[in-house]
Amino acid sequence: MLTPEEVSEQAEVIVIGSYNFSSHLKKGKDIYDGIEFHVKGVYKGETPEILLIGIDPNDIGWVEEVQNEGSEFLLFLEKGNDRFLTPVGGPNGMIQILKGRVHHMTIEHERFYETYLNKQSKAPLASEDDHQYKLSDYKGTITLISVIFASAVVLLLWYLFYMNKHKKHEQ
Repeated sequence: MLTPEEVSEQAEVIVIGSYNFSSHLKKGKDIYDGIEFHVKGVYKGETPEILLIGIDPNDIGWVEEVQNEGSEFLLFLEKGNDRFLTPVGGPNGMIQILKGRVHHMTIEHERFYETYLNKQSKAPLASEDDHQYKLSDYKGTITLISVIFASAVVLLLWYLFYMNKHKKHEQ
């Protein structure tokens, strides 16, 4: 059993989010299976929105059960000997968050992690609606370009019509 201080010091990446248990489990070289983890926010390191996290197959049952009850997980991750990040000290680095409250092994651990969360600034990842280049951000620009394009087409057609009529008049 690691202390919360040891867990936080050893972590290379700290994220909050939830596991996708319907994702394909990939057996790793070590004891871990890989499960997708949907990152809601990042406290340390840089990560994509979906990570492949190594998890001990013996932990899958309880993790899935508490997540189905509405929990998220604060994960303190380190690079394992495999191709994915793993929780520091197994369950020591997997902190259950239910309705914004930490639920962990002891009251001292809960206090440490609640204090940790309160002191950290979370850098949330972009959600589906908050992508940097989403179409709705450019709605006004697209409308303006459409109006300019339509005006140019109308002017071009008017010019061609006028020129055609003018040429007929000259003949």
